[in-house]
Parts: sequence; C-alpha cells; structure tokens
Amino acid sequence: MKPQVARLTLLTTATLVFLCSVNAFAQRGASLRGQVTDQFGAVIVGVAVTLTDTNGKQQTTQTDGSGAYRFDNLAPGVYSLKAAQKGFATQALSGVNLSAGVNTKDFQLAVTIEEQRVTVDDMRSLSADPNSNKSARTISGKDLNMLSDDPNELAAELSALAGPAAGPSGTQVFVDGFTAGPVLPDKQTIREIVINQNPFSAEFERIGFGNIQIFTKPGTGKFHGGAAFTFSDAVFNSRNPYALNRPPYQRRGIESNLSGPLSKRASFFFNFNRRDIDDTAVINATTLDASLNPLTVSEAVVTPKKFMNLGPRFDFALNKNNTLSVRYFLNTQDLSKQGIGGFALASHAFDYSDRLHILQVVDMAIVNPRIVNEFGFQYIWYFIKQKSADPSSGVTVLDAFTGGGAQIGNYSFKRHEDEFRDYVTVTTRAHTIKFGARYRWAHISDIAPTNFGGTFIFTSLDRYRRTLLHTSTPDQLIIAGGNPFAEVRQWDMGPFVQDDWKLRPDFTLSAGLRYQYQTNLKSRLMFAPRLSFAWTPWLNPKGQPKTVIRGGAGIFYDLVRTSVTLQANRFDGQTEQQFIVTDPALLALFPALPSSAALKALSQPQTLWRKVSDLTEPYYLQSSISIERGLPHNTTLSVSYVDTRGLHQLRSRNLNAPAPSTGIRPFGNAFNIYDFETTGNYRQHLLFFNAQLRPTPKLNLTANYTFGKASGDSDGPGAFPSNSYNLQNEFGRMSFDVRHRVTLNGSIDTRWGIGFFPLIIASSGAPFNIIT
Repeated sequence: MKPQVARLTLLTTATLVFLCSVNAFAQRGASLRGQVTDQFGAVIVGVAVTLTDTNGKQQTTQTDGSGAYRFDNLAPGVYSLKAAQKGFATQALSGVNLSAGVNTKDFQLAVTIEEQRVTVDDMRSLSADPNSNKSARTISGKDLNMLSDDPNELAAELSALAGPAAGPSGTQVFVDGFTAGPVLPDKQTIREIVINQNPFSAEFERIGFGNIQIFTKPGTGKFHGGAAFTFSDAVFNSRNPYALNRPPYQRRGIESNLSGPLSKRASFFFNFNRRDIDDTAVINATTLDASLNPLTVSEAVVTPKKFMNLGPRFDFALNKNNTLSVRYFLNTQDLSKQGIGGFALASHAFDYSDRLHILQVVDMAIVNPRIVNEFGFQYIWYFIKQKSADPSSGVTVLDAFTGGGAQIGNYSFKRHEDEFRDYVTVTTRAHTIKFGARYRWAHISDIAPTNFGGTFIFTSLDRYRRTLLHTSTPDQLIIAGGNPFAEVRQWDMGPFVQDDWKLRPDFTLSAGLRYQYQTNLKSRLMFAPRLSFAWTPWLNPKGQPKTVIRGGAGIFYDLVRTSVTLQANRFDGQTEQQFIVTDPALLALFPALPSSAALKALSQPQTLWRKVSDLTEPYYLQSSISIERGLPHNTTLSVSYVDTRGLHQLRSRNLNAPAPSTGIRPFGNAFNIYDFETTGNYRQHLLFFNAQLRPTPKLNLTANYTFGKASGDSDGPGAFPSNSYNLQNEFGRMSFDVRHRVTLNGSIDTRWGIGFFPLIIASSGAPFNIIT
C-alpha cells in the first residue's frame, strides 16, 4: 500500500507542477469569454459582440450555437463591451477591467419591440426593474467557489443565505425553472444562483423571500474541460477521543466536466462526480459478555459511503427563433452500516441506497420581437431502498445499548413526478406581461415494514441479564403488523398573470394574480393577488438612479405535502397496526415473538391519523418596504422590512386526549386520534440590512444582517399543542425564530492567481424544547 501511496503522491505533485507551469504561461495575456442569454436563460445565437479598447480599436464577433463568444490575445486593461441583436435591447458595459488570464462576462438581453440602448458600468446599477431588487443575491462565476461541493451542504448554505423569511415550510428551490428534486445539481454544472429575486412575482406560489433559482451551464462553442481529484487518509487524522482505535478512514473524490459543440447549431455540457468516503461511527455502550457480566463497548466502526452523479445537457438552435434544451441528471447514494453509534451496536446497522433520475426538456420560441413562449417538461423518478443487516428482533436496554435488528426490514420508497409549464412573455413599450400555468403530478408508493420484527424493551441491564437467565421477562414488546404498503396520488396546478407596468421612467408598478389548486384536501377558490412598486426619486449627475424605494404586498398559498396524506393512509387503523405487549406470558417467549393470533387477541385500540374534512391550504399575507442607495466605489446599501402573517397553518391535535380535569378520554376505549388540521397562526417581523461592495474588480463582497421575530401556535404538521382542549396558550416563539443572523460572502483576488472565497454564516440560537 505504501508504494502505491508514494506513486500517487509523486504523480499528484508532478501534475500540480505541470498545471501551475501551464497556468503561469497562460497568464501572460488576457482573454474574454461569455454567453448571451435572454431574460429566461435561453441562449441567443448570432448576437454581435463588440469589444473596444481605450484607443478606440474595435473587435467584433458573433455568438455561436450555444450563445457563447470569445476574444483572445488581449492586452490587460480597461475595455468597453456591447452586445446587439435585432429584437433585443442592446446592452453596453463600460469600465470592463480585463486582467491577465481568462475573464468572463455574460449578457442577459431583454426582448423589446424596438432597439433600446442600455449602458451600465461593471457593477449592476440601481433601477426600477422589479427583478433588480438589491435584497436579492446573485452568485455566479468564481463566486460559486465559496459554496460547498457536497449537494447536501450546498442546500443548507443556500437556505441560510435565503434567510428566515421563507416561513415554516422553508425555502423553495427551482432548477432551470423547474421544482428542484431531492438532491441539487452538482456545483460544477451551476452557471448562476439567484436568491430572493422579485419576491412578489405571481409566477411562484410560495413566499418570494424564500425563493432560490439555480441555472445550469449550457454547452459552449469550443471544447472546454476540467478534472480534479481529492484524497485524504487516516494517517493525516487524529484518533477520535471517544474511541479506543483509529479506523482506516479514507476519502477519495473525482470530478470532471467537458463541454463543446456537437455541430454548428448544437452544443453539450457533461459532468461526472464521484465521492467515496469511509466515515466513522463511534459506539459507546454497555452490554454483557459471554459470562453475562457487564462489558463496556467502545469502538469506531467504518461506515462506507459512495456518492455519484452525472448529467449531460444538450442545447439545439432549431432555427434563429427557437432553441431546445435537454438535460438529464442521475444521482446515486450507497451508504453502508448506517444507524449505529452511541448506544446502537453494530448489529443494529442497516444499508441505504437511493437513485434519482431527472429529465428536463425546455423549448424557447421567439414568436416575434414582442412575444416569447417557453414550454418545459420535467420527469423525476426517485427510489430509496433500505435493508436491515440483522433480521432478528430489536433489543433496547435503557441507558445501556440498542442491539438486534434495526427494524427497518426491506424498506422501499418510489416517487414519480411530472411537471409541465408553459409561460408566455409579451413586451411592449410600457408593459412586460407574463402569463402561463404549471401542472404537477406525483405518485408515491411506500413499503415500510417498520418494527414488523418487534422491539423488546428492558428498563435496566440487570433485568436483561436476568431475562437471559430465564428468571425475568422484558418490560414490554412493541411490534407492528398488517400491510406495510401505502400510496398517495396528488396533483396541483397554478395559472398566473403578471404585468410589470412602467408608468414613468422612474416608476414601475407590478400587479399579478395567481390561482392555486391541489387535490387531497378541501380546495377552495384560492386566488393570490400580488402588487408591488419600484420608484427612483433621485438621480446622480450622470442621470442614473441613486435611490430606489420598493414596496409590495401579496397573498401566498402553500401546498399540503404528500407526506401528510401518506401518513393518514398508512395509520387509518386498518392498513397497519401497532401492538404494545405487557402480558408476562407473552413476554416470557423472549427472544421468540407471539403469534399473530395472540396479538389479535389483545384487541388493542389503534392510534389513528386523520385529515379533518375541512383541511385546506395554508396561506400567508406578506408585505414589505425597502430603500436602496447607491454609494461611491460601486457600493450599494439596502434596508428592508418584511411583515408576514400566516393563516390556516398545519398542526396536529389529539382528538381523544384525556381530559385535563378527569383524565377520561371522550371516545372511550379508543386510543389516540391524531388529526391533521389547518388552525394554526403565526406572525413574523424581519428587518434586513444588506451591503454589496465592489470597490475594485478584485474585491466583491456581500454582507447581510437580519433581525427577526416570529411567534405562532404551530410549528408544522408534526407539532402538537400542550393542551388539546385549550389552544389559546400555545402562542409563543416559533422553532425558526432566530433573532440575529449575519452572513458574509464574496470573492477576493490576490496576486499569483490566488483567490479567497469567504462564506460566513452566524446566528443567535433558536428556541428548543426540553422533553422529559
């Protein structure tokens, strides 16, 4: 093994030296490349891109089939850049500073009835455009380096950057305009991330301040590629202080991507990522040895994890007015020896695997210079499988160990989703009207034989020892039976219309209306009107806005998740039953289980989960006011206040809870009857301070401070009131009520091609419950 490690180290060192030497050679000149897209993210072919230096010398090129352009062999310095295409507003950039090496500058052109000229400096200027709110964050290019390569950590980081305004349901993530799947795309495929843009747009059903949009990279006109390899070994790590041994930990990873043309009118982008991690679970438990004497178990067990994803994307310019994009994404996870650590012994392990397939097709058609139509289709197939390593019954000894089988059985979960959307944008001199609809359908089938093998409970290690000596019995046995299969079908739809009306050059009024409908509940006429404005009252000496005042209000509906219906279908009292055995005669069978007939003879009442007949969609009333101010040195400051009121919030309540005064259940011998209901409320106040600084092309920072307060009487469908008969005393701090939150992100370029990409997220503590 050591010679292999030595060869790997030598090869890695040689590769790094070679890459550094190539990089040093390439850095002598400057090159500029970029991509031109419309406001929907579709590439534009044949755009004339003109580059002008300080002496007035011009170079002109055209975008290829993937919307890409490129200039090479440039002298570092300051340039101006212009992109022009008939049917789109011409855009010009001044003060573009090109440094040695590769520089990137993308354009996003707006469809227009007649050619307009838009001139901005290198820092995005203030404007009354509803999509240009400074409370939003845009992460692209090299700034993406600050984010984690792990898709799960990436999702957590983006959620933190979106802030607490998303409400109890959390953020809503879209990938290329589609509802995101369970796993985000690989970071190397991401072109741009936009957070909290245009929060009152009628295009989205949920709260706009928790909106995250991810756009993936299209193909390029010339071949580009890259690869990276990461390696870590236990020899570089210290021993876990709670373990007696140091396991042979190792982490290996490889990522690669390749893009280029397929033809003059087609291009592709392909990525591959694999990570193999030999992680560690530390067991600290007390069990019995062969002589039934207490034995302390302290060991670190390797728990291998394998992650892989790949994703090709193809872009076709069908003609000058029509582009077609096809993207496929595959993500796999294989986790071994899960569920162990702490009191859980190695026998309690189970294996986990999942497969995620996503297919996306988008057709963008420019009907005429005024009208653009975008049709999209997405299909998701998600499969999870879990299997216990030990099929025997579980054993739980309080304050000692958890052993036996993991009681997962042969678990499987399948989710099929279809999503269709068709959006039309009509642009006139004063109006940008967008309308369309989205339809989603989901089918979930779930086979969960959880605890079908039973779990024996012992209150002490001594009682477990005496049971093995046949002088005692377990305290109780908890076992499930019946049909482990449950399923749910659900669909929802949401047509909308949005009009951004430019009343004056300094004032834009945006009005929208959305209708929301979903199955599996009592859906009503759920109309969600939205209204917002943007006003630029003062201009700087150059005639550019230096202050923007924004405001808005709207109604936002939230869907009732399929998990609620699945829970109610599974625990309806007939599909699956739970039994708690305390009869000493049956417990004396340990480690054998009672027969099915013996369990049925117990005639125990079952816990029921139900949806109330008037269950409806939760909704929110949200309003905000903000002021944005441009300062010297490419610095902007913004202050925003957001008020949110949540109504008809999901909660659970025990309809058959014992009465506080008498302890008598109202439905007699029936056990717990848990109802999902939409009777909760909450109120949230948020104050945002945001600063964007770009004093030099090498420094780009965004800082945010948020003060918030959220109070309510429900924390979601799994939250129960302390007293099911009196809900008035439930109003208090929400679980997501974080009073202070600070984030800092950006990029800092230094000499010799070295860059720093800070990402700092700090917050005060969230409320918690101590359950005894």
